[in-house]
Amino acid sequence: MNREYQYEQLIQLNKNFLFIDLRSPYEYTKETIPGAINIPILDDETRVKVGTLYDHDHFSEAKSAGVQFVCKNLPKIIQMILDLDEEKTPVLFCSRGGYRSTILFELCKDLNIPVYKIHGGYKDYRRFIRKKLKEQILSFHFVTLYGLTGTGKTKILKELSHLGAQVLDIEDLCNHRGSALGHIGLGEQPSQKMFESILYEHLSNFHKSQIIYTEGESQRVGKLLLPQSLYQKINEDTKILITASMNKRIAIIKEEYTHYPKSLLHETIGNLKNILPPKKLRQFQEQIEDENFEALIRELMVHYYDPKYRHGHHHFEKQFENIDEKKTALDILENYGL
Repeated sequence: MNREYQYEQLIQLNKNFLFIDLRSPYEYTKETIPGAINIPILDDETRVKVGTLYDHDHFSEAKSAGVQFVCKNLPKIIQMILDLDEEKTPVLFCSRGGYRSTILFELCKDLNIPVYKIHGGYKDYRRFIRKKLKEQILSFHFVTLYGLTGTGKTKILKELSHLGAQVLDIEDLCNHRGSALGHIGLGEQPSQKMFESILYEHLSNFHKSQIIYTEGESQRVGKLLLPQSLYQKINEDTKILITASMNKRIAIIKEEYTHYPKSLLHETIGNLKNILPPKKLRQFQEQIEDENFEALIRELMVHYYDPKYRHGHHHFEKQFENIDEKKTALDILENYGL
């Protein structure tokens, strides 16, 4: 039972795996295999200490510090392994399949505790993702919704999903709305590596014989970059244009943003100080304070968003006016069926 596999070999076994990330909490928080739990062999402080000793060629001291910490915590770590869901097969991994996963893997083998190990660790998993994600993306056909800010593209995608269509909501996966103010109220974005893992897992649930509907984005969404293969594919496949009246657009933006505290709105508008003239910036701050949101949104769209996000370089196969999101979604499916 206790065997070591590369990640690609492992998933071909079709078992119910539980991936166990043995790296430090900091490493785990930054990026991991989606669904993995963290049982750290070294805590953050000890990992830094051991790493610093290795960097200065103090190998014996580094190993000694690591062994002392591991020996002290092994009973607790083993008990955590024993307490895991018995219906799932534990798979151990660390950064490169070295010291941290090997020591626990060998001990589990000696104690007849059934576990697998990823040969090459998280680095091998990343090699798999880089290779397979591109292959995966190229196997689909995308219908991409473009349109100015507030035309309801995200709402239409939600309706398409409710109607059974395959929807890739890039902004949701990136935890960013894709605009200069797109981060407001959403918290931290995932790391680049974690985003690519989430994207791969999401696409793995789709049928390759069916269309994927998505929204046109810049290659950079907040701090994240779309994989070049995805960015090219959505620009090469079918593109449609969504339009809406100014009043409709204002209502959508107002619903999405104005429930946040004024302090957050002030801070977010203040981030545009390098783009907007000081006089215009003061005007926007006053409109926030007076809750004159319709005028603020109209001004932002006319003078900032619309000139910035025109899509003149795209060729659109069809144009849909969005009056009602469900009807627009149905119209899109009628033209570009499942």
